[in-house]
Amino acid sequence: MNRTVIIADTQNEYMQRLGQYLERFYEDQINLISCIGKEELKAAIHPAEKPLVLIADELASSVQRLLWEIPVVVLTEERDACSIPGARSIWKYQRIDTLYNEITAAYEQKEKLVLFHRPKPWRILLFQGVSGGVGTSTMAAVCARNLAQMGKKVLYLDLEPLGTADFYFQSREGKNLSDFLQEVEAGADAVELMESGSKKDSSGVTYLSTSRNAADYYSINWMMLQKAIGRLSVSGLFDYCILDKPFSLEKSHAVWLEVSNRVIFVTDGSETGNLKFVRAFLSLANDRIKSRSMLLYNKVQPGCFKELAHVDLPVLGKVEYLSAPDRKSIEKQIAERGIFMNLDGKQ
Repeated sequence: MNRTVIIADTQNEYMQRLGQYLERFYEDQINLISCIGKEELKAAIHPAEKPLVLIADELASSVQRLLWEIPVVVLTEERDACSIPGARSIWKYQRIDTLYNEITAAYEQKEKLVLFHRPKPWRILLFQGVSGGVGTSTMAAVCARNLAQMGKKVLYLDLEPLGTADFYFQSREGKNLSDFLQEVEAGADAVELMESGSKKDSSGVTYLSTSRNAADYYSINWMMLQKAIGRLSVSGLFDYCILDKPFSLEKSHAVWLEVSNRVIFVTDGSETGNLKFVRAFLSLANDRIKSRSMLLYNKVQPGCFKELAHVDLPVLGKVEYLSAPDRKSIEKQIAERGIFMNLDGKQ
């Protein structure tokens, strides 16, 4: 029986010596693929058929996404000194026959050695304001902060032409959306780029502001963004993605409604606000989108508010018009209402 085994390490000298010994004594019993570092492992792991991966302890934690649902054994520098809880380990520096026997034993039990499981896809919450000035971006930002405070990993994407993400969140460094997509188009991996080049607020929210200047918004490659979002959705980097994007009747906007787990329409409950919302909502031909939608009343003013009785949608909350000296005070007052504590996002 010829067993496919991938061995990945950061030490070239060790890999060469181990490979030579295994091929010399066990060539007819093992199909060995040697990898030095992450990039070689990334190239080797896909073509291999049902491999067992032996990976150096110091390399394992940085390549978890490459090893989802794959049997893994950790190679350790010292006996019984594996840094990854629950992992089966083999000490690197032992007799070649003993090492081979341990590899063989692990291979026979490889179905039980899956160490890193594919995470659940994130949940996308799309905030939509049909009328201007109803506080859609404020609500999206508060939702992102609330989820982060609950221990969730949150990505906030500002998809407004005149986006204000840098008003709600602060970071001294990091890319905006236009720069991010340019690098993805040039061949960069969206997940690795997000890990190394995104903006991160002190609240824990990771975010991408729209662009360096408003004119760049119209050169955004929306198809590339959708592909990047698809890649990020199953990366395990985030639990939630908050999208702040204007409502549109364009066909291209339907894609964003389709991929979202929740569509949160923000309105002030005024006569004109309600009229615009009803017209927008009735334009959604897809019942699945309607079933994912919720209402959030914001900036409600006494005497002008009228709840939408003829639209059968769950109401996430109602916030009166708030008067405060600054943005942070308003955000705090909204957060204290616990509106987003009831957001299950299961659809």
